Amino acid sequence: METTEKSNRLAKIISTVVVLAIIAGLEYLFFAKVLFSDALIGETNDSRLNNLLVEHWFHAFTGKESFSVVNIFYPMPDTVAFTDMLVGFAIPYSILRAFGMNMFLANKIVLIAFHIFGSYTFYYLLKRKFKIDSFWSLVGVVIFSYSSAYYVRIGHTQLMAISLIPILIIFIYSFFEKFESNKKRILYAVLSITTYALIMYTSWYTAFFTALFFVTLILTYLIVSYSNKNRVLKVVFEYIKTCWKEVVAYCIYAICIVIPFFKLYIPVSKMFGKRTYGEIVSQLPELIDFFNVSTGNRMLGWLMEKMNLNGRYETKGMFVWELYVGFSIIVMGLLVFLFFYIRRKYLKQKYSLIEKTGVYDNQDMTLRVSLIYAVFVSFLLLVQSNGASLWLFVYKLFPGASAIRAVVRYNFFLTIPVAIVIAVNGYKICSGFEWKKGFAVAIPLVLSALIWYSNSNTVGIQSDWNISEEERQISTVSAPPDDCEAMYIIDTKPDSHTYYGEKYSWISYQHFAWEICEKYDIKNLNGYSGQFPIGWVLNNADDVKNIHKYATDWIEGTNVSLKVYYYDMGTDTWHEYVPVK
Repeated sequence: METTEKSNRLAKIISTVVVLAIIAGLEYLFFAKVLFSDALIGETNDSRLNNLLVEHWFHAFTGKESFSVVNIFYPMPDTVAFTDMLVGFAIPYSILRAFGMNMFLANKIVLIAFHIFGSYTFYYLLKRKFKIDSFWSLVGVVIFSYSSAYYVRIGHTQLMAISLIPILIIFIYSFFEKFESNKKRILYAVLSITTYALIMYTSWYTAFFTALFFVTLILTYLIVSYSNKNRVLKVVFEYIKTCWKEVVAYCIYAICIVIPFFKLYIPVSKMFGKRTYGEIVSQLPELIDFFNVSTGNRMLGWLMEKMNLNGRYETKGMFVWELYVGFSIIVMGLLVFLFFYIRRKYLKQKYSLIEKTGVYDNQDMTLRVSLIYAVFVSFLLLVQSNGASLWLFVYKLFPGASAIRAVVRYNFFLTIPVAIVIAVNGYKICSGFEWKKGFAVAIPLVLSALIWYSNSNTVGIQSDWNISEEERQISTVSAPPDDCEAMYIIDTKPDSHTYYGEKYSWISYQHFAWEICEKYDIKNLNGYSGQFPIGWVLNNADDVKNIHKYATDWIEGTNVSLKVYYYDMGTDTWHEYVPVK
Protein backbone atom coordinates (compact mmCIF):
# COMPACT_ATOMS: atom_id res chain seq x y z
CA MET A 1 0.00 0.00 0.00
CA GLU A 2 2.79 2.40 0.96
CA THR A 3 4.66 1.46 -2.23
CA THR A 4 1.56 2.24 -4.30
CA GLU A 5 1.19 5.66 -2.67
CA LYS A 6 4.85 6.47 -3.32
CA SER A 7 4.45 5.32 -6.90
CA ASN A 8 1.37 7.53 -7.37
CA ARG A 9 3.15 10.55 -5.86
CA LEU A 10 6.13 9.98 -8.13
CA ALA A 11 3.83 9.69 -11.16
CA LYS A 12 2.16 12.98 -10.24
CA ILE A 13 5.50 14.72 -9.85
CA ILE A 14 6.72 13.38 -13.18
CA SER A 15 3.49 14.38 -14.95
CA THR A 16 3.72 17.89 -13.45
CA VAL A 17 7.33 18.33 -14.57
CA VAL A 18 6.51 17.00 -18.05
CA VAL A 19 3.54 19.35 -18.49
CA LEU A 20 5.46 22.37 -17.17
CA ALA A 21 8.21 21.55 -19.68
CA ILE A 22 5.65 21.21 -22.49
CA ILE A 23 4.20 24.63 -21.63
CA ALA A 24 7.73 26.09 -21.73
CA GLY A 25 8.18 24.52 -25.18
CA LEU A 26 4.85 25.90 -26.37
CA GLU A 27 5.84 29.36 -25.16
CA TYR A 28 9.02 29.05 -27.21
CA LEU A 29 7.04 28.04 -30.30
CA PHE A 30 4.51 30.83 -29.75
CA PHE A 31 7.17 33.54 -29.53
CA ALA A 32 9.75 31.91 -31.85
CA LYS A 33 9.37 34.73 -34.35
CA VAL A 34 10.60 37.37 -31.90
CA LEU A 35 12.90 35.43 -29.56
CA PHE A 36 16.68 35.85 -29.88
CA SER A 37 16.30 38.64 -32.45
CA ASP A 38 15.42 42.33 -32.51
CA ALA A 39 11.97 41.58 -33.97
CA LEU A 40 9.14 43.14 -31.96
CA ILE A 41 5.62 41.96 -31.16
CA GLY A 42 2.79 43.43 -33.22
CA GLU A 43 2.89 46.29 -35.70
CA THR A 44 3.73 49.97 -36.06
CA ASN A 45 0.28 51.35 -35.24
CA ASP A 46 -1.31 50.16 -31.98
CA SER A 47 1.69 48.12 -30.79
CA ARG A 48 3.99 51.10 -31.25
CA LEU A 49 1.42 53.32 -29.54
CA ASN A 50 1.38 51.01 -26.53
CA ASN A 51 5.18 50.99 -26.36
CA LEU A 52 5.15 54.78 -26.26
CA LEU A 53 2.45 54.75 -23.59
CA VAL A 54 4.48 52.59 -21.20
CA GLU A 55 7.45 54.86 -21.93
CA HIS A 56 5.26 57.75 -20.76
CA TRP A 57 4.74 55.94 -17.45
CA PHE A 58 8.48 55.48 -17.06
CA HIS A 59 8.93 59.22 -17.52
CA ALA A 60 6.06 59.86 -15.08
CA PHE A 61 7.57 57.57 -12.44
CA THR A 62 10.90 59.40 -12.80
CA GLY A 63 9.27 62.83 -12.52
CA LYS A 64 9.77 63.97 -16.12
CA GLU A 65 6.08 63.96 -17.08
CA SER A 66 2.72 64.34 -15.36
CA PHE A 67 0.96 61.04 -14.64
CA SER A 68 -2.27 62.18 -16.29
CA VAL A 69 -0.81 63.87 -19.38
CA VAL A 70 0.72 61.78 -22.14
CA ASN A 71 2.93 63.87 -24.44
CA ILE A 72 0.42 64.07 -27.29
CA PHE A 73 -2.05 66.69 -28.56
CA TYR A 74 -0.39 69.41 -26.48
CA PRO A 75 -1.85 71.25 -24.56
CA MET A 76 -4.78 68.84 -24.01
CA PRO A 77 -5.21 67.70 -20.37
CA ASP A 78 -5.77 64.11 -19.16
CA THR A 79 -4.58 62.54 -22.40
CA VAL A 80 -3.70 59.33 -20.52
CA ALA A 81 -7.44 58.64 -20.54
CA PHE A 82 -7.72 58.86 -24.33
CA THR A 83 -6.95 55.14 -24.53
CA ASP A 84 -5.95 52.20 -22.26
CA MET A 85 -3.61 53.26 -19.44
CA LEU A 86 -1.43 50.10 -19.48
CA VAL A 87 -0.37 50.52 -15.84
CA GLY A 88 0.03 46.76 -15.35
CA PHE A 89 2.62 46.64 -18.13
CA ALA A 90 4.21 49.95 -17.14
CA ILE A 91 5.32 48.84 -13.67
CA PRO A 92 7.67 45.99 -14.72
CA TYR A 93 8.57 47.93 -17.88
CA SER A 94 9.75 50.91 -15.84
CA ILE A 95 11.87 48.67 -13.64
CA LEU A 96 13.66 47.33 -16.73
CA ARG A 97 14.06 50.85 -18.11
CA ALA A 98 15.48 52.04 -14.79
CA PHE A 99 18.28 49.51 -15.26
CA GLY A 100 19.05 51.05 -18.65
CA MET A 101 17.30 48.60 -20.96
CA ASN A 102 16.25 49.77 -24.44
CA MET A 103 12.57 50.88 -24.49
CA PHE A 104 11.60 48.45 -27.26
CA LEU A 105 13.38 45.45 -25.77
CA ALA A 106 11.93 46.21 -22.31
CA ASN A 107 8.42 46.26 -23.74
CA LYS A 108 8.95 42.99 -25.60
CA ILE A 109 10.23 41.24 -22.48
CA VAL A 110 7.28 42.48 -20.41
CA LEU A 111 4.74 41.25 -22.98
CA ILE A 112 6.37 37.83 -23.22
CA ALA A 113 6.57 37.62 -19.42
CA PHE A 114 2.86 38.46 -19.13
CA HIS A 115 1.94 35.67 -21.52
CA ILE A 116 4.13 33.14 -19.68
CA PHE A 117 2.65 34.27 -16.36
CA GLY A 118 -0.87 33.79 -17.74
CA SER A 119 -0.06 30.29 -19.00
CA TYR A 120 1.40 29.04 -15.74
CA THR A 121 -1.18 30.67 -13.48
CA PHE A 122 -3.94 29.17 -15.61
CA TYR A 123 -2.28 25.77 -15.23
CA TYR A 124 -2.15 26.32 -11.45
CA LEU A 125 -5.83 27.35 -11.42
CA LEU A 126 -6.95 24.21 -13.23
CA LYS A 127 -4.70 21.78 -11.34
CA ARG A 128 -4.78 23.13 -7.79
CA LYS A 129 -8.15 24.88 -7.57
CA PHE A 130 -10.31 22.87 -9.96
CA LYS A 131 -8.51 19.68 -8.91
CA ILE A 132 -7.89 18.16 -12.32
CA ASP A 133 -4.72 16.34 -13.36
CA SER A 134 -1.72 17.88 -15.11
CA PHE A 135 -2.52 16.60 -18.60
CA TRP A 136 -6.08 17.89 -18.64
CA SER A 137 -4.78 21.17 -17.21
CA LEU A 138 -2.51 21.29 -20.26
CA VAL A 139 -5.58 20.99 -22.51
CA GLY A 140 -7.02 24.11 -20.86
CA VAL A 141 -3.77 26.05 -21.19
CA VAL A 142 -3.53 25.21 -24.90
CA ILE A 143 -7.11 26.36 -25.54
CA PHE A 144 -6.47 29.69 -23.79
CA SER A 145 -2.83 30.72 -24.14
CA TYR A 146 -2.26 29.42 -27.67
CA SER A 147 -5.71 30.13 -29.08
CA SER A 148 -6.13 31.28 -32.64
CA ALA A 149 -7.48 34.55 -31.22
CA TYR A 150 -4.28 35.10 -29.22
CA TYR A 151 -2.18 34.59 -32.36
CA VAL A 152 -4.25 37.13 -34.27
CA ARG A 153 -5.03 39.70 -31.54
CA ILE A 154 -1.51 39.98 -30.15
CA GLY A 155 -0.92 43.09 -32.29
CA HIS A 156 -3.28 44.89 -29.91
CA THR A 157 -0.84 44.34 -27.08
CA GLN A 158 -3.13 45.99 -24.51
CA LEU A 159 -5.33 42.90 -24.77
CA MET A 160 -2.51 40.80 -23.32
CA ALA A 161 -3.85 42.00 -19.98
CA ILE A 162 -6.10 38.95 -20.38
CA SER A 163 -3.16 37.00 -18.92
CA LEU A 164 -4.02 38.57 -15.54
CA ILE A 165 -7.45 36.91 -15.51
CA PRO A 166 -6.22 33.49 -14.23
CA ILE A 167 -4.65 35.05 -11.12
CA LEU A 168 -7.85 37.04 -10.55
CA ILE A 169 -9.90 33.82 -10.66
CA ILE A 170 -7.41 32.15 -8.29
CA PHE A 171 -7.92 34.94 -5.75
CA ILE A 172 -11.72 34.85 -6.10
CA TYR A 173 -11.75 31.05 -5.81
CA SER A 174 -9.49 31.22 -2.74
CA PHE A 175 -11.88 33.74 -1.12
CA PHE A 176 -14.62 31.09 -1.11
CA GLU A 177 -12.24 28.21 -0.45
CA LYS A 178 -10.86 29.89 2.70
CA PHE A 179 -14.15 31.49 3.67
CA GLU A 180 -14.13 30.14 7.24
CA SER A 181 -10.78 31.78 7.95
CA ASN A 182 -11.38 35.49 8.60
CA LYS A 183 -7.82 36.59 7.83
CA LYS A 184 -7.50 34.56 4.62
CA ARG A 185 -10.98 35.53 3.44
CA ILE A 186 -10.19 39.23 3.87
CA LEU A 187 -6.75 38.80 2.27
CA TYR A 188 -8.15 37.15 -0.86
CA ALA A 189 -10.98 39.68 -1.09
CA VAL A 190 -8.47 42.54 -1.06
CA LEU A 191 -6.24 40.76 -3.59
CA SER A 192 -9.25 40.15 -5.87
CA ILE A 193 -10.33 43.80 -5.75
CA THR A 194 -6.77 45.03 -6.28
CA THR A 195 -6.15 42.70 -9.23
CA TYR A 196 -9.38 43.72 -10.95
CA ALA A 197 -8.52 47.39 -10.42
CA LEU A 198 -5.08 46.74 -11.96
CA ILE A 199 -6.80 45.20 -14.99
CA MET A 200 -9.00 48.31 -15.26
CA TYR A 201 -5.94 50.56 -15.18
CA THR A 202 -4.30 48.39 -17.84
CA SER A 203 -6.97 47.49 -20.40
CA TRP A 204 -10.56 48.73 -20.25
CA TYR A 205 -11.76 46.13 -22.79
CA THR A 206 -10.42 43.30 -20.65
CA ALA A 207 -11.91 44.78 -17.46
CA PHE A 208 -15.29 45.33 -19.13
CA PHE A 209 -15.46 41.83 -20.58
CA THR A 210 -14.45 40.36 -17.22
CA ALA A 211 -17.24 42.22 -15.43
CA LEU A 212 -19.78 41.34 -18.13
CA PHE A 213 -18.98 37.64 -17.99
CA PHE A 214 -19.01 37.49 -14.19
CA VAL A 215 -22.40 39.20 -14.13
CA THR A 216 -23.65 36.72 -16.76
CA LEU A 217 -22.25 33.79 -14.76
CA ILE A 218 -23.73 35.00 -11.46
CA LEU A 219 -27.18 35.54 -12.98
CA THR A 220 -27.02 32.15 -14.67
CA TYR A 221 -25.93 30.50 -11.41
CA LEU A 222 -28.78 32.13 -9.48
CA ILE A 223 -31.35 30.98 -12.06
CA VAL A 224 -29.97 27.44 -12.11
CA SER A 225 -29.83 27.35 -8.29
CA TYR A 226 -33.41 28.62 -8.05
CA SER A 227 -34.55 25.85 -10.39
CA ASN A 228 -32.70 23.41 -8.11
CA LYS A 229 -34.77 24.66 -5.14
CA ASN A 230 -31.53 25.97 -3.62
CA ARG A 231 -31.71 29.14 -1.52
CA VAL A 232 -28.38 30.64 -2.50
CA LEU A 233 -29.49 34.23 -1.98
CA LYS A 234 -30.38 33.43 1.61
CA VAL A 235 -26.78 32.36 2.25
CA VAL A 236 -25.49 35.56 0.62
CA PHE A 237 -27.79 37.75 2.70
CA GLU A 238 -26.78 35.91 5.85
CA TYR A 239 -23.12 36.64 5.08
CA ILE A 240 -23.85 40.32 4.44
CA LYS A 241 -25.93 40.53 7.62
CA THR A 242 -23.24 38.88 9.72
CA CYS A 243 -20.20 40.58 8.13
CA TRP A 244 -21.70 43.88 6.97
CA LYS A 245 -18.77 45.90 8.26
CA GLU A 246 -16.42 43.74 6.22
CA VAL A 247 -18.55 44.17 3.07
CA VAL A 248 -18.69 47.95 3.58
CA ALA A 249 -14.90 48.01 4.00
CA TYR A 250 -14.49 46.13 0.70
CA CYS A 251 -16.75 48.61 -1.07
CA ILE A 252 -14.91 51.61 0.36
CA TYR A 253 -11.54 50.12 -0.63
CA ALA A 254 -12.76 49.33 -4.15
CA ILE A 255 -14.18 52.84 -4.61
CA CYS A 256 -11.02 54.51 -3.31
CA ILE A 257 -8.66 52.70 -5.68
CA VAL A 258 -10.78 53.32 -8.78
CA ILE A 259 -11.56 56.99 -8.08
CA PRO A 260 -8.52 58.19 -10.12
CA PHE A 261 -9.64 55.96 -13.02
CA PHE A 262 -13.12 57.44 -13.21
CA LYS A 263 -11.89 60.94 -12.39
CA LEU A 264 -9.84 60.77 -15.59
CA TYR A 265 -12.15 58.78 -17.85
CA ILE A 266 -15.54 60.37 -17.09
CA PRO A 267 -14.60 63.89 -18.33
CA VAL A 268 -12.97 62.39 -21.42
CA SER A 269 -16.07 60.26 -22.03
CA LYS A 270 -18.28 63.36 -21.79
CA MET A 271 -15.94 65.24 -24.14
CA PHE A 272 -16.09 62.66 -26.93
CA GLY A 273 -19.48 61.10 -26.27
CA LYS A 274 -20.36 57.43 -26.56
CA ARG A 275 -19.87 55.18 -29.55
CA THR A 276 -22.91 54.97 -31.80
CA TYR A 277 -24.55 51.57 -32.08
CA GLY A 278 -23.95 51.77 -35.83
CA GLU A 279 -20.18 51.81 -35.21
CA ILE A 280 -20.50 48.75 -32.99
CA VAL A 281 -22.63 46.67 -35.36
CA SER A 282 -19.83 46.66 -37.94
CA GLN A 283 -17.69 44.76 -35.43
CA LEU A 284 -20.27 42.27 -34.15
CA PRO A 285 -19.66 38.69 -35.32
CA GLU A 286 -21.97 36.75 -37.57
CA LEU A 287 -22.48 33.06 -36.82
CA ILE A 288 -19.63 32.03 -39.14
CA ASP A 289 -17.22 34.26 -37.20
CA PHE A 290 -17.32 31.94 -34.20
CA PHE A 291 -15.27 29.65 -36.47
CA ASN A 292 -13.35 32.46 -38.20
CA VAL A 293 -9.73 31.60 -37.36
CA SER A 294 -8.28 33.80 -40.16
CA THR A 295 -6.76 32.88 -43.51
CA GLY A 296 -3.40 32.27 -41.80
CA ASN A 297 -4.70 29.39 -39.69
CA ARG A 298 -2.71 26.20 -40.20
CA MET A 299 -5.72 23.87 -40.30
CA LEU A 300 -8.56 25.88 -41.83
CA GLY A 301 -6.91 28.96 -43.32
CA TRP A 302 -7.54 27.62 -46.83
CA LEU A 303 -11.26 27.31 -46.10
CA MET A 304 -11.47 30.84 -44.61
CA GLU A 305 -9.83 32.17 -47.76
CA LYS A 306 -12.15 30.19 -50.02
CA MET A 307 -15.20 31.52 -48.17
CA ASN A 308 -13.96 35.10 -48.82
CA LEU A 309 -15.08 36.34 -45.41
CA ASN A 310 -12.98 39.47 -45.97
CA GLY A 311 -15.31 40.40 -48.82
CA ARG A 312 -17.85 41.54 -46.22
CA TYR A 313 -15.91 44.79 -45.82
CA GLU A 314 -17.03 45.86 -49.29
CA THR A 315 -20.51 44.28 -49.17
CA LYS A 316 -21.52 44.99 -45.55
CA GLY A 317 -18.99 47.54 -44.29
CA MET A 318 -17.81 45.11 -41.61
CA PHE A 319 -14.39 45.50 -39.94
CA VAL A 320 -13.32 42.05 -41.12
CA TRP A 321 -9.80 42.28 -39.66
CA GLU A 322 -11.38 42.48 -36.17
CA LEU A 323 -13.45 39.35 -36.71
CA TYR A 324 -10.54 36.85 -36.70
CA VAL A 325 -11.26 35.73 -33.15
CA GLY A 326 -13.14 32.51 -33.78
CA PHE A 327 -12.58 29.17 -32.08
CA SER A 328 -10.93 26.17 -33.66
CA ILE A 329 -13.45 23.69 -35.01
CA ILE A 330 -12.16 21.08 -32.54
CA VAL A 331 -12.70 23.38 -29.55
CA MET A 332 -16.17 24.39 -30.72
CA GLY A 333 -17.07 20.75 -31.41
CA LEU A 334 -16.02 19.74 -27.89
CA LEU A 335 -17.92 22.66 -26.38
CA VAL A 336 -21.18 21.81 -28.17
CA PHE A 337 -20.83 18.12 -27.23
CA LEU A 338 -20.23 19.01 -23.58
CA PHE A 339 -23.21 21.37 -23.53
CA PHE A 340 -25.62 18.58 -24.42
CA TYR A 341 -23.80 15.86 -22.46
CA ILE A 342 -23.52 17.84 -19.21
CA ARG A 343 -27.02 19.27 -19.52
CA ARG A 344 -28.52 15.80 -20.01
CA LYS A 345 -26.59 14.39 -17.06
CA TYR A 346 -27.49 17.36 -14.86
CA LEU A 347 -31.23 17.22 -15.65
CA LYS A 348 -31.33 13.49 -15.02
CA GLN A 349 -29.68 13.90 -11.60
CA LYS A 350 -31.70 16.97 -10.76
CA TYR A 351 -35.18 15.56 -11.37
CA SER A 352 -34.31 12.34 -9.56
CA LEU A 353 -33.01 14.12 -6.45
CA ILE A 354 -35.76 16.75 -6.33
CA GLU A 355 -38.34 13.99 -6.51
CA LYS A 356 -36.66 12.20 -3.58
CA THR A 357 -35.46 15.07 -1.37
CA GLY A 358 -37.13 18.20 -2.73
CA VAL A 359 -33.81 19.87 -3.52
CA TYR A 360 -30.79 19.42 -5.80
CA ASP A 361 -27.70 20.43 -3.83
CA ASN A 362 -24.82 19.18 -6.00
CA GLN A 363 -22.84 22.43 -6.10
CA ASP A 364 -20.09 21.04 -8.32
CA MET A 365 -22.54 20.13 -11.08
CA THR A 366 -24.50 23.36 -10.57
CA LEU A 367 -21.36 25.42 -11.13
CA ARG A 368 -20.30 23.38 -14.17
CA VAL A 369 -23.74 23.75 -15.76
CA SER A 370 -23.91 27.45 -14.93
CA LEU A 371 -20.49 28.04 -16.51
CA ILE A 372 -21.32 26.31 -19.77
CA TYR A 373 -24.72 28.05 -19.92
CA ALA A 374 -23.00 31.41 -19.32
CA VAL A 375 -20.65 30.76 -22.24
CA PHE A 376 -23.52 30.10 -24.64
CA VAL A 377 -25.50 33.06 -23.31
CA SER A 378 -22.41 35.17 -24.07
CA PHE A 379 -22.35 33.80 -27.62
CA LEU A 380 -26.02 34.71 -28.02
CA LEU A 381 -25.35 38.25 -26.81
CA LEU A 382 -22.57 38.64 -29.37
CA VAL A 383 -23.95 37.17 -32.58
CA GLN A 384 -25.63 39.39 -35.14
CA SER A 385 -27.73 38.80 -38.22
CA ASN A 386 -28.15 41.71 -40.64
CA GLY A 387 -27.39 44.15 -37.84
CA ALA A 388 -29.87 42.66 -35.35
CA SER A 389 -28.22 41.55 -32.11
CA LEU A 390 -28.98 41.10 -28.42
CA TRP A 391 -25.88 43.19 -27.80
CA LEU A 392 -28.18 46.20 -28.11
CA PHE A 393 -29.44 45.42 -24.59
CA VAL A 394 -25.86 45.31 -23.28
CA TYR A 395 -25.12 48.60 -25.07
CA LYS A 396 -28.17 50.27 -23.53
CA LEU A 397 -28.12 48.78 -20.03
CA PHE A 398 -24.57 47.78 -19.01
CA PRO A 399 -22.38 50.63 -17.63
CA GLY A 400 -19.40 51.35 -19.88
CA ALA A 401 -20.71 49.29 -22.81
CA SER A 402 -21.11 52.34 -25.04
CA ALA A 403 -17.32 52.84 -24.97
CA ILE A 404 -16.69 49.36 -26.41
CA ARG A 405 -16.41 49.48 -30.20
CA ALA A 406 -14.65 46.20 -31.11
CA VAL A 407 -17.21 44.02 -29.30
CA VAL A 408 -16.08 40.89 -31.16
CA ARG A 409 -12.97 40.86 -28.94
CA TYR A 410 -15.24 39.39 -26.26
CA ASN A 411 -14.69 36.09 -28.07
CA PHE A 412 -11.00 36.39 -27.17
CA PHE A 413 -11.91 36.73 -23.49
CA LEU A 414 -14.28 33.76 -23.73
CA THR A 415 -11.34 31.44 -24.47
CA ILE A 416 -10.82 31.38 -20.68
CA PRO A 417 -14.26 30.02 -19.63
CA VAL A 418 -14.32 27.78 -22.71
CA ALA A 419 -10.94 26.33 -21.69
CA ILE A 420 -12.21 25.73 -18.14
CA VAL A 421 -15.37 24.04 -19.39
CA ILE A 422 -13.50 21.64 -21.69
CA ALA A 423 -10.59 20.86 -19.35
CA VAL A 424 -12.68 20.29 -16.19
CA ASN A 425 -15.50 18.35 -17.81
CA GLY A 426 -13.14 16.36 -20.03
CA TYR A 427 -11.20 15.28 -16.94
CA LYS A 428 -14.33 14.37 -14.99
CA ILE A 429 -15.83 12.37 -17.87
CA CYS A 430 -12.61 10.45 -18.54
CA SER A 431 -12.13 9.81 -14.81
CA GLY A 432 -15.40 7.89 -14.84
CA PHE A 433 -13.91 5.23 -17.10
CA GLU A 434 -11.47 2.49 -16.17
CA TRP A 435 -8.73 3.47 -18.61
CA LYS A 436 -5.36 1.88 -18.74
CA LYS A 437 -2.74 4.31 -17.46
CA GLY A 438 -1.39 4.93 -20.95
CA PHE A 439 -4.80 5.88 -22.33
CA ALA A 440 -5.50 8.26 -19.42
CA VAL A 441 -2.35 10.15 -20.38
CA ALA A 442 -2.60 9.78 -24.15
CA ILE A 443 -6.14 11.16 -24.52
CA PRO A 444 -5.46 14.67 -23.13
CA LEU A 445 -2.01 14.78 -24.73
CA VAL A 446 -3.36 13.93 -28.19
CA LEU A 447 -6.23 16.36 -27.67
CA SER A 448 -3.78 19.10 -26.67
CA ALA A 449 -1.71 18.46 -29.79
CA LEU A 450 -4.76 18.57 -32.07
CA ILE A 451 -6.09 21.76 -30.49
CA TRP A 452 -2.67 23.41 -30.69
CA TYR A 453 -2.41 22.50 -34.38
CA SER A 454 -5.95 23.73 -35.10
CA ASN A 455 -5.12 27.06 -33.40
CA SER A 456 -1.63 27.64 -34.79
CA ASN A 457 -0.86 30.14 -37.49
CA THR A 458 1.33 29.55 -40.55
CA VAL A 459 3.08 32.91 -40.10
CA GLY A 460 3.31 32.84 -36.30
CA ILE A 461 2.45 35.83 -34.16
CA GLN A 462 2.36 39.26 -35.76
CA SER A 463 5.79 40.91 -35.90
CA ASP A 464 5.99 43.71 -38.43
CA TRP A 465 8.64 45.93 -36.81
CA ASN A 466 12.04 45.67 -35.14
CA ILE A 467 14.43 47.49 -32.86
CA SER A 468 17.04 48.21 -35.56
CA GLU A 469 14.66 50.17 -37.79
CA GLU A 470 13.19 52.07 -34.84
CA GLU A 471 16.64 53.13 -33.63
CA ARG A 472 17.80 53.94 -37.17
CA GLN A 473 14.81 56.17 -37.71
CA ILE A 474 15.24 58.23 -34.56
CA SER A 475 19.01 58.50 -35.10
CA THR A 476 18.43 60.41 -38.36
CA VAL A 477 16.85 63.37 -36.54
CA SER A 478 19.03 66.39 -35.85
CA ALA A 479 18.70 68.15 -32.48
CA PRO A 480 16.11 70.94 -32.23
CA PRO A 481 17.12 74.58 -31.55
CA ASP A 482 17.81 75.36 -27.89
CA ASP A 483 14.71 77.55 -27.56
CA CYS A 484 12.35 74.92 -29.04
CA GLU A 485 9.67 74.04 -26.46
CA ALA A 486 7.03 72.38 -28.65
CA MET A 487 6.85 70.96 -32.17
CA TYR A 488 4.80 69.48 -34.94
CA ILE A 489 6.00 67.42 -37.89
CA ILE A 490 5.81 67.96 -41.67
CA ASP A 491 7.28 66.12 -44.63
CA THR A 492 8.14 68.08 -47.78
CA LYS A 493 9.67 65.05 -49.48
CA PRO A 494 7.46 62.05 -48.61
CA ASP A 495 8.84 60.02 -51.53
CA SER A 496 12.46 60.36 -50.43
CA HIS A 497 12.33 57.91 -47.53
CA THR A 498 10.54 54.78 -46.43
CA TYR A 499 9.54 53.05 -43.21
CA TYR A 500 9.86 49.25 -43.39
CA GLY A 501 9.99 49.54 -47.18
CA GLU A 502 6.81 51.61 -47.49
CA LYS A 503 5.85 55.28 -47.49
CA TYR A 504 5.08 56.76 -44.11
CA SER A 505 1.45 56.42 -43.09
CA TRP A 506 -0.24 59.25 -41.22
CA ILE A 507 0.00 57.17 -38.03
CA SER A 508 3.74 56.62 -38.51
CA TYR A 509 4.26 60.38 -38.73
CA GLN A 510 2.40 60.84 -35.42
CA HIS A 511 4.44 58.19 -33.63
CA PHE A 512 7.69 59.55 -35.05
CA ALA A 513 6.88 63.05 -33.79
CA TRP A 514 6.11 61.55 -30.38
CA GLU A 515 9.46 59.72 -30.28
CA ILE A 516 11.32 62.90 -31.25
CA CYS A 517 9.61 64.80 -28.45
CA GLU A 518 10.42 62.07 -25.93
CA LYS A 519 14.08 62.07 -27.00
CA TYR A 520 14.53 65.84 -26.78
CA ASP A 521 12.07 66.53 -23.94
CA ILE A 522 9.79 68.91 -25.82
CA LYS A 523 6.00 69.14 -26.05
CA ASN A 524 4.22 67.32 -28.87
CA LEU A 525 1.42 68.92 -30.87
CA ASN A 526 1.01 65.72 -32.85
CA GLY A 527 -0.50 62.55 -31.47
CA TYR A 528 -2.25 59.23 -31.94
CA SER A 529 -4.63 57.51 -29.55
CA GLY A 530 -8.04 55.93 -29.17
CA GLN A 531 -9.62 59.39 -29.20
CA PHE A 532 -8.70 62.59 -31.06
CA PRO A 533 -9.42 66.09 -29.76
CA ILE A 534 -12.06 68.17 -31.49
CA GLY A 535 -10.40 70.64 -33.83
CA TRP A 536 -7.11 68.73 -34.09
CA VAL A 537 -6.22 68.00 -37.74
CA LEU A 538 -2.43 67.69 -37.72
CA ASN A 539 -2.66 64.10 -38.92
CA ASN A 540 -1.43 64.60 -42.49
CA ALA A 541 2.20 65.66 -42.16
CA ASP A 542 2.73 65.45 -45.92
CA ASP A 543 -0.13 67.89 -46.64
CA VAL A 544 2.40 70.74 -46.90
CA LYS A 545 -0.15 73.08 -48.46
CA ASN A 546 -2.46 73.09 -45.44
CA ILE A 547 -0.50 71.76 -42.47
CA HIS A 548 0.69 75.16 -41.21
CA LYS A 549 -2.86 76.57 -41.35
CA TYR A 550 -4.07 73.58 -39.33
CA ALA A 551 -1.22 74.14 -36.87
CA THR A 552 -2.16 77.80 -36.52
CA ASP A 553 -5.80 76.93 -35.85
CA TRP A 554 -4.76 74.45 -33.16
CA ILE A 555 -2.09 76.65 -31.53
CA GLU A 556 -4.29 79.74 -31.40
CA GLY A 557 -7.43 77.79 -30.57
CA THR A 558 -5.79 76.16 -27.54
CA ASN A 559 -3.72 79.21 -26.54
CA VAL A 560 -0.31 77.55 -26.84
CA SER A 561 2.24 79.98 -25.38
CA LEU A 562 5.39 77.90 -25.81
CA LYS A 563 8.02 78.49 -28.47
CA VAL A 564 6.92 76.23 -31.35
CA TYR A 565 9.03 74.81 -34.16
CA TYR A 566 8.14 72.36 -36.88
CA TYR A 567 10.41 69.54 -37.96
CA ASP A 568 10.67 68.75 -41.69
CA MET A 569 11.36 65.05 -42.19
CA GLY A 570 12.13 65.58 -45.86
CA THR A 571 15.14 67.81 -45.18
CA ASP A 572 15.92 66.96 -41.53
CA THR A 573 15.62 70.63 -40.59
CA TRP A 574 13.89 72.60 -37.86
CA HIS A 575 11.97 75.80 -38.61
CA GLU A 576 10.41 78.37 -36.34
CA TYR A 577 6.64 78.31 -36.50
CA VAL A 578 5.03 81.38 -38.05
CA PRO A 579 1.24 81.81 -37.79
CA VAL A 580 -0.68 81.50 -41.07
CA LYS A 581 -3.61 83.84 -41.50
